[in-house]
Amino acid sequence: RLTKELCTSLMQGLSFFEGVLPTLEATSSLMYEAEKEESTIKGIDALYPTLHPLEIVEGSFFTQRSLKAGLPICLLNKQAKVKLFGDKLAVGRCIWLHNTAVHVIGVVEIMGN
Repeated sequence: RLTKELCTSLMQGLSFFEGVLPTLEATSSLMYEAEKEESTIKGIDALYPTLHPLEIVEGSFFTQRSLKAGLPICLLNKQAKVKLFGDKLAVGRCIWLHNTAVHVIGVVEIMGN
């Protein structure tokens, strides 16, 4: 099982790695008012943009502090943002992921493939 501790150990012991980033991925529904979007949900950490280039088009990215606090926050990709909010701002709004209210802190565009 790949844990955060194992990833840290790999980074320290194997200098040829650019980075080690565990992620969790699942498909789920996102809801805002009457809008619903099936989306791939990724659990990531603050190192994600160092290995996967992305552009913040609205709001901000996660901070180590917000991740450590376990706040119910998320980033949306542009496609999900448009589906749920149209041309309205998404940052600061609350969406539903399963039965959990999650606050949108940013909208990203993934660069490359």
